[in-house]
Parts: sequence; structure tokens; C-alpha cells
Amino acid sequence: MKSMVSVILTLVVFILLCLYIGDAKITFSPFSISIPGWRVLLSYFFLALTLYFYGNHQYIKGENDTLIKVKEYFEDESEKK
Repeated sequence: MKSMVSVILTLVVFILLCLYIGDAKITFSPFSISIPGWRVLLSYFFLALTLYFYGNHQYIKGENDTLIKVKEYFEDESEKK
């Protein structure tokens, strides 16, 4: 239950942040939503996506390097015996 509340709150904050960054204008007569700064919003989105994938790649690369080092260590230890 806590995780669902966390997800909902995160989505609400994300949507409000997107509306703020995009300089959203909401009118009710007639109802319309316009986001004149959509280019800025899109560039922030791609920047965040790039940073996420770069960090994920570095994390995976670090795990792979560690696994290779551990494998080499155990191979060296088994050759000594």
C-alpha cells in the first residue's frame, strides 16, 4: 500500500513539475491547456533520460568489472593449489 501511495505522489509531483517548467496556461472558457515552453520541457526530459541511461551503464559496467576481477582472483587461487 505504501508503494502505491509513493508512486501516485511521484506522478503528481512529476506532472506539476512538467506544467511548471513548460509554463502551462490553463483556461476554462473555452477549456484549453497550452504549454508554450514545450521545447524546454522536452529538452529537460531528454537530459534526465540521458543521465539515467549513463548512470545505469556505469553501474552495469562496474558490476561487470567486479565480476571479472573476482573470477580472475578465484582462477589464480585455484592454480596455486
